[in-house]
Amino acid sequence: SHGQPQPIEQAERIKIRTVESRLSHVEVFQMDGVRTTIIGEPRPSPPRLRATTGYTLVCEEPTNSEGVSAQPDAPLPTLTLCRGRCGGRCQLRVPALLHPAGKRQRRRRAPSDLVARKWACNCGYALIVRVGVIGPLGPDSFADNILDCLPDLGVEAVALGPSRRSTGQPRIDAVVDRYTPQSQTLDVMSQRGLAIGAARTECDVIISVDGGLRPETVSRMRDSGAKVALWFPDHMANMGNQLMLTASYDRLFFTDPYLVRWMSTLEGLPAIYLPEACNPHWHRPIAEPASQPGFVSVGNMYPTRVLLFDRLIADSVPLRLYGPGFPRWLPDRPLTAHHTGRFVVREEKARTFRQSSGVLNNLHPAERGVNCRLFEAAGSGGAVLCDAREPLRDLFEDGSEVLTFTTYDDLLALCIRLTRDPDLTRRIGDAAAARAHAEHTYQHRLRVILEDLV
Repeated sequence: SHGQPQPIEQAERIKIRTVESRLSHVEVFQMDGVRTTIIGEPRPSPPRLRATTGYTLVCEEPTNSEGVSAQPDAPLPTLTLCRGRCGGRCQLRVPALLHPAGKRQRRRRAPSDLVARKWACNCGYALIVRVGVIGPLGPDSFADNILDCLPDLGVEAVALGPSRRSTGQPRIDAVVDRYTPQSQTLDVMSQRGLAIGAARTECDVIISVDGGLRPETVSRMRDSGAKVALWFPDHMANMGNQLMLTASYDRLFFTDPYLVRWMSTLEGLPAIYLPEACNPHWHRPIAEPASQPGFVSVGNMYPTRVLLFDRLIADSVPLRLYGPGFPRWLPDRPLTAHHTGRFVVREEKARTFRQSSGVLNNLHPAERGVNCRLFEAAGSGGAVLCDAREPLRDLFEDGSEVLTFTTYDDLLALCIRLTRDPDLTRRIGDAAAARAHAEHTYQHRLRVILEDLV
């Protein structure tokens, strides 16, 4: 009957004794009535990931969850996985077989028919144990940072890859990205592996940062019992054909508050505002502030940014540029000589931000929110000079944590001020790092996503 111990095979007893050594209260039970299908079993985090609480699924609110200091070894926020009737105070139970192991059939079965193990609280509320991430996996990319920070919340991260695989040739990739979406058949076929991979790895939650995911792919993932969310990191001008809005995501997270307001109030979509973040493992103060005078910019060189930097060069403002370089169609100009030809990531990027006199972060004209560079540079202890945007006032304190400008004269005056006063660079950078690590890490953002989906 429900709640009574069930017979267990010898191999299962060995697993349970391993878990019993970690838990003070252990029971084996057959569970039903769980709100969300969760498939998996406890696994330790990889040694390279520095989860401060170890790999646990403890349903108690940790004592150190108020925030993160600017120090690299400070405790990270831990996810309260249970939001059921217990209020996060109940004990965990050891996973038990839900159904007798039978012969696997070829036909697709409903999640309730699967032979699986589940973690749950005494209150019967399901817990997340495995989270899949969809998106390009370059070093320090959006998906890379999410995968690196998820284990700090006590869950296992699974890299599922991008919606379209790279050929290794940028020109070929550009042609594929342009013409594949025009063919529904080709696009669905190219993403079939994603849905198969998510089902094979038994992901409980899937976070996509790739706007190219087909509605059919999202539906197939949800049919396997997973909750699927989109966290889109770009502005509306880069939404392409906006096919993402027709997919049946459980939740849409956008970095543009105006876009969220339009989608939720007018279109009735489940959209939530969630800005980007910094990774405290990589984006932290690790160098002497203002030790290499000059102003740096890391990112793409689109025309509006180039025109602004041309004016700064003409006014003798020292610049060092990092990133993929200038487009081939852009005419040569004096600014070209200031590009280092280097692409900096992770700790090297943090060091570049920290050692400069200031970090130039002029935003794309279509960007009505803020970008990832703001949080990365702030977390690294850099003095950020950023376009004034309304959402920025709720994220950082202007004048003490970041410096904003609305005109070119404002920007030039800030550059001169930081060049003459290196101590101001240090004070701004230190305050920005403290605020970023206390409120704007990937751990904080991912906690919002997971608690919303559970």
